[in-house]
Amino acid sequence: MTTPTTLTLLCIVDGASTSRAFPVNISPDDSMDDLKKLIKAKKAPRFDDVAADKLTLWRVSIPEDDDDEQPILLNKVSEKKKLKTTRELTEFFEGSLLKKTIHIIVQRPATTDIMDVIKKIQGALQPRDQVTDFVPHLPSAMPWQEPRESMKEAVTTVASNVVTYKASQGHLVAKPSSSFLVCSGAPGVGKTRYGYELYETLRHRLSEATKQRGDDFSPQYYRLLLNFSTDIYLGPGDADLSSDIILGLRMAYSHFVGRKYREGFEEFFRHASRHKDLFTISRVIYAIRDDLQLSDKQQQLFLFLHIDDFQRIFEYGWRGSPASVHRDVSLSDAGTSPTERHSLQGLRLFQDMMRMLGRFLIGETFPTM
Repeated sequence: MTTPTTLTLLCIVDGASTSRAFPVNISPDDSMDDLKKLIKAKKAPRFDDVAADKLTLWRVSIPEDDDDEQPILLNKVSEKKKLKTTRELTEFFEGSLLKKTIHIIVQRPATTDIMDVIKKIQGALQPRDQVTDFVPHLPSAMPWQEPRESMKEAVTTVASNVVTYKASQGHLVAKPSSSFLVCSGAPGVGKTRYGYELYETLRHRLSEATKQRGDDFSPQYYRLLLNFSTDIYLGPGDADLSSDIILGLRMAYSHFVGRKYREGFEEFFRHASRHKDLFTISRVIYAIRDDLQLSDKQQQLFLFLHIDDFQRIFEYGWRGSPASVHRDVSLSDAGTSPTERHSLQGLRLFQDMMRMLGRFLIGETFPTM
C-alpha cells in the first residue's frame, strides 16, 4: 500500500473535545521531531511555555462523535501507541488515513509545567510569617455543640459514594450514582463550621463505615476550602473560562498559596493567567497529590472539597461554554430560592461545576498529568 506524499493528521490536546481538533500537514519523510515542532507552532501561543521535544504524541483512531463537546481523555483511550522519537512516521501512518477521525492525542508535560508555574508564582509572592490554619483554634475556642451522631446520615452518604467509586474501578456494568452533600441556611447559622466538623468526623469514621459495606478504604484525608464570598470570588477574568479552569485555579490557590502567602486570589490569578489552561481540576489534583508526597499511585487520597457560599456562583454572569450539553434548569429546580441577584448564567456555571466534579465522584475521570 502506497503512502501519500503529504499526511494530514487530525490532532487534539489531551482533555480537549473533538470540536477543538486541528489538522497538521507533514511529509512522510519528516521526522517525529519535525511533527512535534509543527504541532507546537500550530498551538501557539498555548504551547509557548513548553519545548517541542517535551510533547508526547500518541497514535489513536477515534471517530468524531456527534457530541463533539465531550472531552477526550488519554487515560480513557484503551487503544493507543506512543510515537517514539526514534521511529519513522511511516511505521505509524501507512496508506490512506480515515477521515473524520482523530489520529493523534498531544500530551504536554502538565505536572512538571504546572508545578514550574506555581513555583514561579510563589517566588513572586510574599510568604506569611506563619502558615495559617483554616479556622485557628476553633475547636477549643468554640466547642461543637451538636453530637457526632447527628452526622450519621452524611457519613452514610459519603460511604456509599466511596463504595460506588470503587465499584466503578472494577468496571461493573451498572450505571454509577453518587450524591453531593449540600448544607444550606441563613448566614451565621454555622454552615462553614458544620463542614469543618463533618470533615473531622469522616476522618475518624469513614473507614469503618466503608468496612461495614465490605470495602477496605484507608486513604490520606485532605480538605480544601473554597470560599466564593471572600477568598476566591468570581471576577471579570473568569467570564469566558470553563468551569474546569475556574475551579482548578481556585483549588490551586487554596492549596499552594492561600494559607502560605500574603497576596490574595486576584494577585495569584494575575500571575497564573498566562498559563491558565494548565489549571484543570485533574492536573491540579495530581499536583496536590505530588505536593502531599503521594507518589505511589495506589495510595488513595480522600479530597474533601468544601465549597462555601456557593450561592455567589448563581449571581455571576458567566459567558463560558458548558463541558457537556444538559437541559436548562430553573433556580427552583436546583433547590434555590430565586433572588434579583441570581442569574441563569450563574446557575449554568454551578451546574457545570457539579458535572465536572461528578466525573471524579463516580470514577469517570481521574487526576492525570
